[in-house]
Amino acid sequence: MRWSRFDPLPLVAAAVAALTGVAYGVMELAQGDTPVVTFLGILVLAAVTACFGADRRSTWRRPSLWLSGFALLFVGVLIPMVLALPLLFAAGCAFFGATRAPRSGFLPGARG
Repeated sequence: MRWSRFDPLPLVAAAVAALTGVAYGVMELAQGDTPVVTFLGILVLAAVTACFGADRRSTWRRPSLWLSGFALLFVGVLIPMVLALPLLFAAGCAFFGATRAPRSGFLPGARG
């Protein structure tokens, strides 16, 4: 496997999303609460789509990175600032990776 095939920014976004989900789960369990499944589900969605968008040859690279960025931005705005800053950083990485990706022909009539 060649590492030049993968964009590092979406991989950073996926790692931050996964680590933030783990940190959130540990914090909630330590306080005696149960983690919110919706929050963890959005983080898993963001991490998976960022990993999918990290492949430079992927046809759906831009849409998956935009989805990951918006999911991370949405969650980053809603949660306390301790967990929000890494998620907002990860959203920026996903958005920047999406803007660097070439346009794909995922829509009829799209050029790229």
